[in-house]
Amino acid sequence: EANLPLVGILVVDIKLLNRANEATKSLTFELRDASGKKFPLLDAKKKLKQVMKFEGVRLYPIEGRKETLEQLQAIALPKKLTLAAQEEKRGVLFFHTKQDVAQLKGLILTVKGMAHSLGVPLQ
Repeated sequence: EANLPLVGILVVDIKLLNRANEATKSLTFELRDASGKKFPLLDAKKKLKQVMKFEGVRLYPIEGRKETLEQLQAIALPKKLTLAAQEEKRGVLFFHTKQDVAQLKGLILTVKGMAHSLGVPLQ
């Protein structure tokens, strides 16, 4: 229930479909703002750590943390992803912006590892 934009974490929900007859190479994801500043991609474990630090959580039940981490890992896409022929995947990417997400302008998500990189502007 954390307010991720205030924590400085931008969550991007993404759906990928490989319509080719062969598997993709390893796809990677990159997020930049209008000035070209690159934001690091977080895995689920680092995302949870960042939220807990922001919220000042120091004491917690081990099972609760484990369950939350498992839920995050279930929806998160890996930093490097390969799609089989005709495969479809949906998940989220977590980017650390170090600031309130509402202040960011001109964000572009780039998917690399295909014949041509794909840049998608985010609203």
